[in-house]
Amino acid sequence: MDIQIRKMEERDIPTIYEYIHKKYVKKYYKEEEEKQWQAHQSWYRFVLHSNAYFFYIIEQETKFVGTVRYELEEEKAIVSIFIQEDYRNQGYAKKALLESMSVLSSEIEVEGIIAFILEENKCSQRLFLNCGFQKYKKEMYQKEVKLRKDKNG
Repeated sequence: MDIQIRKMEERDIPTIYEYIHKKYVKKYYKEEEEKQWQAHQSWYRFVLHSNAYFFYIIEQETKFVGTVRYELEEEKAIVSIFIQEDYRNQGYAKKALLESMSVLSSEIEVEGIIAFILEENKCSQRLFLNCGFQKYKKEMYQKEVKLRKDKNG
């Protein structure tokens, strides 16, 4: 399975919204769909131009597979991953997480990566444990790393 990881671009915002947010918005904000769409666009534009976020799109043959987002907090990065339903339980998440950490290391220096995972989300817990993370606290997994920006990149 080949995947491509690239930085999010403004053109990705509608796709991200469609796969990650639209169903939730339709269910809980029926009367405010347009307002929610505008709010999401604003937030993603902020993320695009912020030095505190590294947001990657995961694709396979130009098809949207998911996203990996890193939010910088001091010397650590907080990771969040989303894989769309058609690609779950096939190894995409592990490959995307590992490859995105490699891409991240070419862009910034961090000492650790943290994932906050709900106690009932056993699939995510297994994913992060299989990628070298350790359970640190309830619902918190951490991987100590020395990601150093490549001096040539």
